[in-house]
Amino acid sequence: MTLLNPGALWLLSLSAVVIVVYFLRRRARPVTVSALFLWQGVERRPRSALRLRWTRLLGLLLQLLALSALVVGLAQPALTFKAGGARSLILVLDASASLRATLSPQGPERFREAVEAARALLRAHPAAEVALVAASARPRVLVPPTRDRADVERALRAFAPTYEGDARPEALLSLVRSLAPDTAGQGREVALITDHPPAFDAAALGWTVVLMTPEGRGESKSPRNVAITRFAVRPQPDRNGYGLLLELWNSGPDALSARLNLFLDDRPFMTQAVELPPGATPLPLALTLTLTSNALSATRFRAELVLPEGAWDAWPEDNVRYAVPPLQRPWRGLWLGAPSPYVERFLRRAGLAEVRPLEPGLEPENEEGVDWVLVHKRPSPGAGPGPGRYLLLGSGLPPWVELGDPIGIEGPLRVRGDHPLLDGLDFASWRLLRAPGARVDPRGVVLLEAGGVPLLYLYEAPGLKIAYLGVDLERSNLWLTVDFPILLYRLLEWLAPRPTASAQLLVGEELPLSFFEIDPSNPAPPRLARPEGRTCRLSEPDCGRIDRPGFYAVIEGEGRGARAHVYAANPPPEESFQAAFTPPSQGPTGGQTGFPPTPPAGGASSERTALELEARRPLWREALLVGLLALIAELVYVERGLLPPIGRRRARLHVQRKRG
Repeated sequence: MTLLNPGALWLLSLSAVVIVVYFLRRRARPVTVSALFLWQGVERRPRSALRLRWTRLLGLLLQLLALSALVVGLAQPALTFKAGGARSLILVLDASASLRATLSPQGPERFREAVEAARALLRAHPAAEVALVAASARPRVLVPPTRDRADVERALRAFAPTYEGDARPEALLSLVRSLAPDTAGQGREVALITDHPPAFDAAALGWTVVLMTPEGRGESKSPRNVAITRFAVRPQPDRNGYGLLLELWNSGPDALSARLNLFLDDRPFMTQAVELPPGATPLPLALTLTLTSNALSATRFRAELVLPEGAWDAWPEDNVRYAVPPLQRPWRGLWLGAPSPYVERFLRRAGLAEVRPLEPGLEPENEEGVDWVLVHKRPSPGAGPGPGRYLLLGSGLPPWVELGDPIGIEGPLRVRGDHPLLDGLDFASWRLLRAPGARVDPRGVVLLEAGGVPLLYLYEAPGLKIAYLGVDLERSNLWLTVDFPILLYRLLEWLAPRPTASAQLLVGEELPLSFFEIDPSNPAPPRLARPEGRTCRLSEPDCGRIDRPGFYAVIEGEGRGARAHVYAANPPPEESFQAAFTPPSQGPTGGQTGFPPTPPAGGASSERTALELEARRPLWREALLVGLLALIAELVYVERGLLPPIGRRRARLHVQRKRG
């Protein structure tokens, strides 16, 4: 027997206070009488407040017993005994998403069996100092090295795998070395509990690997997993729909009929029957969606694979996958010249561009972070600009575009050549009255002209792009036609393709907020809407953590001007394959495989288990329980009214029988 915290024994001095308070305590004893006047003649003897109460010492003894038991419990008594096993034990629990799968139709999730395997290793090493590590994309220490098995047990009860992938070997090994620098000897043991062989040579490191396999449970049936391993969404080139790419996988030995449901913004959109062939190769599935104008604004796509009733799936959670179109950052442009309500209204309402006027004294080429410069009815500068991208609306840019006097437009528009910019435009609906006479550099290409006057001209050279539209919007009906926003968007896209970034994330990754250059000092800080419905500010701790599959929306601004950037998070596709992986009963990973584990034997492990160590079994819980019971007994003894007055009841019954 030993005390882990002997300094707590000084609290036993409080017993003197308990004794003094007990003997100084006064308590009036109730007495039942038939009439008060019979007691008026009784001699009244004053009782001293310091009268010692020697007649009822049981209550005092119970109080002292309770205090002693509580103090001993705080001193952390432990029963010591000799035991084998390792001196230091590091339990590495695989916390990747595949541990959420099951090994059999009726069996529990793998991580519950992994916890039981960890408990078996704890029993095999009763004298070890234990550390608990969760191995996922971000490995972390659940319990630092401790001899308190209660802390380890609490962590095991609370353990649950993440939706992340496997830990990188270098990160996991570095974390383990920080807990036990020498893992190959001196009584140190590292046990990795996982459902697939590690990506590093565990045998060379002396690690024990416990694989959660059906063979280890005495079962021959391999897990079958059905999953959506890939889901991507891309806008169609004509901007009238989306292209969808999916990969479906069936690891079972037989083909399986299933149903694929597609949801747009949480609304059912399409259902399609699919036949999943067996094998290790995912089935690619490409879909093209032509959407109505109302559905073109959809930003959240969800694919769900529904299996026939009774079909066993090792991990049903990977039957759902999320996708969003690529994120597009608004163009950053400069505005030169006269204002145009038609162009400004289109760019502002469509949210396509953030346009600001050129600062005085600066030339367009001196501006940084600008995608293009829009020049509207501005007198031609004397010298040509430097490198850049320019959209000229009724403006010139010598020497490539030189303007003359306005000329009346007569005759039909003439299209020269076949260019994607003009695809689908209806020039017969255009009504143009006047356009400036322009001379253009012959090295460019004129796409549209009328009466020898160029109306649409493109020039491209290294570091320089120029798009010229010689239509006077105020003297034409172009801004009223459906061709105007299409043509304007295509010209801007030709000058500088709109910046895009992937919005597909894996659980455990960070939000790529730098793409939008979000200002944290904004008085209305950006918020994050999480899949579980909670909204938090990105400045709050752990707000931006991607810890579960679903949609994450970064919201900028307030009210009608708010903008949302939506991301889709999914588990790594490799976890779906590992959920159906059945490793061999014995592999080159070191240690033993299968479940339940047995105490390690052989090799370096035999040297560690041969050590005779001093194990400790904590007894503080028992001491605290004794103290609690003593307090309850003292309370019952003092407050005897809590107990049924059996003696009084019998006396009353005797009197009633006599009177009867």
